[in-house]
Parts: sequence; C-alpha cells; structure tokens
Amino acid sequence: AVYSKQDYRKEKLVPELKKQVAFRKYTKRPDMVKGASTLKPTLRHKYDIDIISDPNATPSKKIAKSGVSPTGDGDVWVEMIFMHQTAGECPVFFVSKNTGVRVKDEPPSGASRVIFLKESERQNISGSMK
Repeated sequence: AVYSKQDYRKEKLVPELKKQVAFRKYTKRPDMVKGASTLKPTLRHKYDIDIISDPNATPSKKIAKSGVSPTGDGDVWVEMIFMHQTAGECPVFFVSKNTGVRVKDEPPSGASRVIFLKESERQNISGSMK
C-alpha cells in the first residue's frame, strides 16, 4: 500500500519522538570556592577550597557607608611555597592564574579571589625542608 505523509500521521505509522531525559550526574558536586576550578585536579586536595557557611556572618556596614564598590582584579591568586634547595628557604608566593605574576608573602591588594594552602600542607612542606 502507498501512503501519503498525512496518512502516516493519521494512522500513526511513524512513531512519535519522545524527549529523552537529560544526562547529568545525580551526585551533587561539592561546594568549592570560586576560582577553585582553575586548579589542577591533582593539586586540589592541597588547598583550602571548601565553602564554610557562617550563619552569623554579616557584611560590613562601613563599606556600604563609604560608597566604594569592592571590586577586585577578577583574577585568582593561589598560594604556593617554593623550596630553595641550596639555601634551605621556603618563601611563600601568591601566583596569579591569569598572568603568572608572583607576589611574595601576601596577596596583592585588590585581589578578588585568593586560594590558600591547607595548614597540613604547609607543615608537610616546612617539615620536609628540615
């Protein structure tokens, strides 16, 4: 038998397409600090990237009164400890993930996101140099 397109639709010879369920993981991704995704997955366990919510925390009223908008540089600064093997020093640097610039001892003023090393990692690094 020869059918036209309308006959196919009327007699439902063509099965209707059903929308498939979107694929997604059913496990919730752990909450991380913004910018933590720029870290290599092999190094994430060394950094303090877990979000801790404090229900008693409130924004500072002084900033609101000053009229200054607290905008940062939009970059992620990561704390790194470099080991100088001959001198035996372990200087702390903050490295920009965007530009690669290194700043010694503390993150630069205006840094919008800073990712710090875990205290246990700092002790491991300082202990291995002694």
